[in-house]
Amino acid sequence: MTRRRTLAAVLVAVVLVPLLVWALARPGAHPATRAEARTAPAARLPDGVPPEVGTLLEQGRNWRAAQLLRPIVRANPDPDVALLAARAEAGWGGWKEVRALLEGRPWLDRAGSGIGWYWLARAREEAGDRAGAADAYGRYLGATPHDTASTGLRVVAELRQALALLRAGRAAEGAAALDHLRTHGGGGGAWAALLAAEALAPQGDTARVRRLVESAAGSVPPTRAAAALADAYVKAGDGRTGRSLALAQAQRAVNGEERAGVLLAGARAALAAGDAAAARGDLRGAMAAAPASVAAEEAAGRMEGMGGLSPEERLAIADVFSRRGLGARAAAEYRAWLAAGGGSPAQRADVGLALGRALFAAGRYGDAAAVLAPLADDPAPLGPKAAFYLGRARIRGAPGSGRATFVALADRYPNASEVPDALFLAGDAADDAGDRAGADALYRRVVARYPSN
Repeated sequence: MTRRRTLAAVLVAVVLVPLLVWALARPGAHPATRAEARTAPAARLPDGVPPEVGTLLEQGRNWRAAQLLRPIVRANPDPDVALLAARAEAGWGGWKEVRALLEGRPWLDRAGSGIGWYWLARAREEAGDRAGAADAYGRYLGATPHDTASTGLRVVAELRQALALLRAGRAAEGAAALDHLRTHGGGGGAWAALLAAEALAPQGDTARVRRLVESAAGSVPPTRAAAALADAYVKAGDGRTGRSLALAQAQRAVNGEERAGVLLAGARAALAAGDAAAARGDLRGAMAAAPASVAAEEAAGRMEGMGGLSPEERLAIADVFSRRGLGARAAAEYRAWLAAGGGSPAQRADVGLALGRALFAAGRYGDAAAVLAPLADDPAPLGPKAAFYLGRARIRGAPGSGRATFVALADRYPNASEVPDALFLAGDAADDAGDRAGADALYRRVVARYPSN
């Protein structure tokens, strides 16, 4: 039995705790995860509850199960029925309903091995009552047995209680709860340390945050470790040290996206310390490391807000915004780069194409067509690309003109990779205009000329 209990605890620490970390990071109201529901002690359906409810719960159709249970629990407020209803309501995020079912009930300690306290704690947590949630988690941990069946949910409850305590300002109690959680082994200890560091960072507790991050090193994302360090030291008024410690996490980054996140944390600390030059360097590095990442987008926005941008910085910012689908912001920076007058003719043509595509992405089709039209006559590969986007822009306002642009592209550059799509879109335009014969001819041209497309 001891071996089974230990194995179950390790599996929970490795699998369920990281899943909970993801759940806690999501915005908005959080339904109970399926892992929570399935880890909760299973019991036979109470008398008077139809078998359909059990089937719905097993299928994860919690809202429907809750609908069936509401009239039943009103007619029969038996503790077992109320606990089953609370589980169903929790499963779809009905936390107000959970509180109505469980708050103030005298039987929570003895019914269902204390599981009602867990659901009530989750409901209080979702309502922002951190102190009340921490207390309810404690009541659950005191009421539920230390057996294999409840091990998983106990670990989750310990972690949630620790975080609730920390966020309620009860730092000593929260740290003690996390220390106890780390005894479960596996990967849960490192995640517990990271979550504790993130919760303590806004308090500026640099010593404890640093110790917790160091204890989790190598087992948690370096981006989050760097952010916790930077935030703690910035809060304590020592952004320079925060930047140094945050950037030290870069050696643990396994890809460009993680490196971008670490550099962004360093930049935030540098800005807080008033070191604009260091911040610029970190922001440029974040954009270069992973231009399509969320961290790069934030870095680009922060650099844009600093002002005094060089042409190279504007171009880097524009490229990030373009990759992130922010067409209007990208277009503004591309225009600023072109207005500066730098770059070779070939580079300026490439940036002009990027500007046209950004304007198209922003829905400014007329502006996009005006930028792309002069480029559509350029040699391949730029000319066909410009002509393809020119056709797409024109077809939004003048389908006949767009159709002609696509056909001209196919005639001039028959081997360009854009041609099959151009002819297909031309066929769609013809079909929309009621020209079925013209559409059929264009579709047949695609099939005949590009059979492998």
